[in-house]
Amino acid sequence: MHDIFVDRLSNVAIGNGVARLDFLRMEVTDTDKQKVTMQPSVRVAIPLDGLLQAIQMLERLRDQLVAQAGQQVVPAQNPAAVT
Repeated sequence: MHDIFVDRLSNVAIGNGVARLDFLRMEVTDTDKQKVTMQPSVRVAIPLDGLLQAIQMLERLRDQLVAQAGQQVVPAQNPAAVT
């Protein structure tokens, strides 16, 4: 297996029982203009039942992340407490 890095999902099209997910990657960053250019990177084609399973997995992951964020407490800024 190999990894493919993408920056974001750009489009989802469904036809003939297959979902096609198009992903983008950051191509150029113009720091002077604070502009990012995104380019197509990869398309993933997945049967609808596989997409539904992926959505369920992502929903569980989202719920875990939200729960973890709720448990994190930002410590008070107390210079004397720094060790």
